Amino acid sequence: MLAETIVRNWRRLALLALLLALLLPAQFLRSPPRSSDNPGVTLAPLPLPQAAGWPQGLTLTGLWQIGANDWRMGGWSALVAREDGLLEAFSDRGARTMLDTSGAFHAAEMVSLPPIPVERRHIVDIEAATIDRATGQLWLALEYHNAVVRFDSPGGVRAIQPEAMRHWGINKGAEAMARLGDGRFILFREAGGGLLFPGDPVTGGDPLPFRFDPPEGFQPSDATLLPDGRLLILLRRLELTFPPFDIMLAIADPANIVADETLEMEPLANLVPGLPRENYEGLAVTPAADGSLDIWLVSDDNMAAFQRSLLARLNWKPEP
Repeated sequence: MLAETIVRNWRRLALLALLLALLLPAQFLRSPPRSSDNPGVTLAPLPLPQAAGWPQGLTLTGLWQIGANDWRMGGWSALVAREDGLLEAFSDRGARTMLDTSGAFHAAEMVSLPPIPVERRHIVDIEAATIDRATGQLWLALEYHNAVVRFDSPGGVRAIQPEAMRHWGINKGAEAMARLGDGRFILFREAGGGLLFPGDPVTGGDPLPFRFDPPEGFQPSDATLLPDGRLLILLRRLELTFPPFDIMLAIADPANIVADETLEMEPLANLVPGLPRENYEGLAVTPAADGSLDIWLVSDDNMAAFQRSLLARLNWKPEP
């Protein structure tokens, strides 16, 4: 068992080194954006690949490339579905934009977030978001700061850096967050482990720590609440491919969370190769007209020349 663990850890380190080797040169190869004379965000439809091996009831129904003539374009790491039918995407450069899901896909504006009252405020590394669709209150999780930020309507901003998250580090911190129907919050740490807050993290309260058990090598990159109260979790792992990402969806029941115990995750589908390989980091769910669910994914291009910012729509008809 010890030997297997050592081999597995060395494999992950080797993959991480490969990813860094690929990404760093790409930062210099990417062409700089032109002046922002037309800063609108656009969605260009792409051909749909045929998804092989997906479970019955899960279908890829839309794929778009996100573009904008703006230096803030890219790095999309969080996604929420709003009450008005729009998707709101957030980047790890501190930008936000609306994505129209009605089919018209009109150009949208990209804006920067207002100042956030946290330490080291020069970096706004947004990795997760969740929303109260009834009130419009929005929460963001910042990985670099190990903070949770709440945006009230209109204009109020409050932030907290919970003591339970201070040891999470600056690049292995909060990666996924979801607000449950009863007002509790779940945060998943990229490096493992999670916290269940008894209410809004910004207002305080001691969280309950737990562990989770994703499929081998995968780690959470986002999560969202399903209508039945379970969690849909977006998982990612590094592979010796190009781009080097493998993507999976899994389901977990927050009712099974026990302090310091392991929350089991049930795989729903490995999305590659049915979905183009990319660094999908944002996840949202909206109801479809026929009673099924539309699952939306957005990818973080890491500001790299060989990656793309993609928006994907999957239709899912859950089994009763």
